[in-house]
Amino acid sequence: MLINGASLTLARFLQFTSAPWYLLAMAYWYAAAPLLVRLGWKRGMALALALSYASGFLDLSDGLLAISRSLAFLPWFAAGLYCPVERVVALKESRSRPVRATLAAAVVLAAAIALARVLDTRAYDWFFQMVYGDNPYRALPLDLLGKTVAAAIALVFSAAVLRLIPSRRSWLTVLGERTLGIYVGHRLIRAWLTFRTPLYEQAVLLDPLWGTLIVLGLSAIIVAACSMPVLTDGLNRILRHRWLPEGGEKRS
Repeated sequence: MLINGASLTLARFLQFTSAPWYLLAMAYWYAAAPLLVRLGWKRGMALALALSYASGFLDLSDGLLAISRSLAFLPWFAAGLYCPVERVVALKESRSRPVRATLAAAVVLAAAIALARVLDTRAYDWFFQMVYGDNPYRALPLDLLGKTVAAAIALVFSAAVLRLIPSRRSWLTVLGERTLGIYVGHRLIRAWLTFRTPLYEQAVLLDPLWGTLIVLGLSAIIVAACSMPVLTDGLNRILRHRWLPEGGEKRS
């Protein structure tokens, strides 16, 4: 807020319209985890999907306590809860021909979806607003269909990433381990460049070649800076701190 020059009011403090919404949503999701576990994956996923689709009928696009996005993306947290890392690893390393063929097909389909967007920047305008999770339905039933299509595409790309991600530790997996720090940190840097510098007013950024090279180079520098251990380790220590005792532990 200080970087953007926004008013430091109570109402503004309660609005999460940018990257920090995810941190607040995680608090909600973890609080809901015992209920989801108790329900089991079938009823739990059904409840999560029902809440996700129902959230679109409320206009919470102002980001109030990140409620809209927390509900919209709850099914993804629930899916991760019901499908632990071990199962994901087993799926990636599976020698089953149908599994490997499905993952390979996801790579091809994801590439086709991305290429269609490159060839026509407006190809997905009809549903793209549903991707953000905080936009209410404006046109029914088209927006309901759009939300479903967006989720399906997300599943395709997730499967493609699972197929392409290296099994051994590499610079790419290190970036993956530090994603949260990059996700949070780059937004602050981008806000500073947007609101506190004339960078985006430079005509050279509109040049197809030099503008692209400058943005890519600057992006690489920002990713490298935000992935430094001194930053990511500190953030991880805060996020991994156990604020509440586990079940069975004695409370002092």
